[in-house]
Amino acid sequence: MRPELVVRTDFARAADLGVTSAAIADTLRIATAGDYDQSLAKLNLAERQVPIVVKLPPAARRDLALLERVTVPGKHGPVMIANVASLTIDSGPAQIDRYDRLRNVNFEIELKPAAAGRDREAGAGAAQPRQRAARRDPETIGDAEAMAELFDSFALAMATGVLCIYIVLVLLFREFVQP
Repeated sequence: MRPELVVRTDFARAADLGVTSAAIADTLRIATAGDYDQSLAKLNLAERQVPIVVKLPPAARRDLALLERVTVPGKHGPVMIANVASLTIDSGPAQIDRYDRLRNVNFEIELKPAAAGRDREAGAGAAQPRQRAARRDPETIGDAEAMAELFDSFALAMATGVLCIYIVLVLLFREFVQP
């Protein structure tokens, strides 16, 4: 786990002072890591442009007291971050995998086959999860999921088109059997 700067905003106090959480995030991002490349000011030289990066020195980025004194724009002027949020250095997750905007957790378990001469129940116990996994319907993800969704949508569009044509013919012939 790598250490991260954790910001816990007091939303009621921030709302009273007119400070948004986006303003706090932007201010701390620029102070600690610098601004995005496309937003940086550029120094124009004869043959190239040099981006100007403004950020705190590495020692100051670890000093929470200094970061709490950084000001953010508020409704009535600049507000120190310490007045609207608490800062701590904590360890964040190493990686969060998401699938359909939900956290995705995969377990890969290797079950060793039962050795000859060992208890038969141990072998049966190891085979049971394999049988359950084999019976489970495989979940379609990635390209297979997109292709299945495309085929379902195409079938729905074809059925809707045939139904619309039939309705037009019913209106023309004024009966349901003739078309």
